Amino acid sequence: MAQAALDLSTITGQSIEKSVQTFTRMRDEPVAAVKALDDSLHFLTLTQYEHIKALADQGDQEGAARVAQEAASVAVRQRAAEVVASTGLMERGWNNLQCSNVIATWNAMKDVGATKTAADDLAAINKELDGYRQRVAAIRARRGDNAPISDTDLASAGEVALSRERINQLLLQKQVATSGALMEGWIAKT
Repeated sequence: MAQAALDLSTITGQSIEKSVQTFTRMRDEPVAAVKALDDSLHFLTLTQYEHIKALADQGDQEGAARVAQEAASVAVRQRAAEVVASTGLMERGWNNLQCSNVIATWNAMKDVGATKTAADDLAAINKELDGYRQRVAAIRARRGDNAPISDTDLASAGEVALSRERINQLLLQKQVATSGALMEGWIAKT
């Protein structure tokens, strides 16, 4: 059902949540739900609709829901494949990018020409250091060690030995950014 909801979202442009609701509704009201979807997508044959209705009329809601969901799933899978095949090369390439790459690219583009402060740099450095700190804390927690991890602890942590050079670089940048932030604050006050 999850793939069918994704496919429905692809062909209709509606949210994943709404697509999931469409398929969930088929479980509760198979005849009405499949009819409503068929009104917009025109995928049911008369035989399929009559079979779903007959199962529901006999009191077999589960069977009616299964047949309705299966018919809808097959139809939306085929339509989604057609939609993807009809898109241009650039759009397919864009859609194939991982979401995180798209977000990172967008965030980088937004920063072009923007003025950043030392406080902004410090926040970014602390965020990256916190990621390393969380990894070390998770590993140590499995051993029963829940002590807080200072910057000094992080710099010598064996759990992130492969990242030690990056961590030390970040700690140096943190010192510079902290000094810069203090200087910016002093200048703003004077």
